[in-house]
Parts: sequence; C-alpha cells; structure tokens
Amino acid sequence: MVRCSANEVLPSVVGNYEIPIAWVSPCAGGTTCPPLDDCSRFDEQPPVSVAGTKTVLSVSLSASGPAAVFSPGPEQGACSQAMEIPGSLTVRSEDGAVDLKRDVVIFTACGNDLFVGLAGPASELGGTLGAELGDDVGSDLKFRASRSGRVSIGIQLVRLLEDAPRPITLQVEMLMGDSPCPQYVSRQDVLVGKE
Repeated sequence: MVRCSANEVLPSVVGNYEIPIAWVSPCAGGTTCPPLDDCSRFDEQPPVSVAGTKTVLSVSLSASGPAAVFSPGPEQGACSQAMEIPGSLTVRSEDGAVDLKRDVVIFTACGNDLFVGLAGPASELGGTLGAELGDDVGSDLKFRASRSGRVSIGIQLVRLLEDAPRPITLQVEMLMGDSPCPQYVSRQDVLVGKE
C-alpha cells in the first residue's frame, strides 16, 4: 500500500504560478489545437468577449489545515487511500477576465496526483467573465499536479440550457509545453520564485 504524508505531497502542488493561456472556443479550434467538438448540430452561441485572446493566469495555491486521511478497507485496493487537505486558491488573469479567491480542498489518491476542482456558475469566477456570463453559464475549473513535476489548469464554460447538450462556450488552452495541445507542463516552467 502506498502511504504518504501531507508534507510529502504538498510541495508538488502548492505555490505561485504564472501560466500563459489563450481563451478559445473548442468549436472553432484553438491556437494550436484542432476543434474538440462538431458544433454544427447546435444553434450558434453568443460570442464571449475574450474568445481568441491571450493572457497570463496567476495561480496561487496554499495549504491551511490538517489533512484528513481515508484508508482503504480490507477488500479495497491500495489506491483507495486518499487524503484531503484544506487550502486556499487564487486565480487571476492579466486581462481581468478572472479574479477569484476561494477556500478549496486539495485531494490526492495514492499520493501521486493532486487535484483541486471548482464547479459552479460563471459569476463565481469574478472578473469580466463572471460579470459577462453570470449564472446562466456553468464554469468548471481544475488545477492538477503530479509528484513527477507536472501541472495543468483547465477552465471550461458551458451555457446552461435545459433539455439539450451544449458545446463548450469557452475554455483555457495552455500556450506552452512540448506537444501541440499540452495537457501538462513542467511545474518548474510556470512556478514563480523557482530556484
């Protein structure tokens, strides 16, 4: 069974980051990524003001409390072990589109990958996006890190319409990495104040 302490896993995720991004519509394709969805079956969605622009996301994640550890039962595998660590997440973009600070839970299973997720109305993102999109658009923010030294961030915004699946309205595309559509980038490349 993999066992680890909060002190062992936190150094791979807490810190201050600056991540260059583009705001893209997956229906149109990003700056380096092909379209993710065939949107011809949907009515045209209203454009979002920052779509097609580039900026830098400043991300700050800190831990603030003791970890809660969930150990596997006798019939569960080792990776049923999980840990939740209270923390605080701040995400701001240079263009003012996002300005959010929230208490969060840093989650890890097996002590290898760490994850923070926030879901709710776009208004909770603050900034100009929150004001523009309000409560009729859902937002999903995910910040992930691995103990192997990689991080990723994703923000997806989807219009909430009843009885019909909708394409993604807007999402973040990271503008760095060694593949055309990076999922993860080196933590050292985006960490502020690195040695």
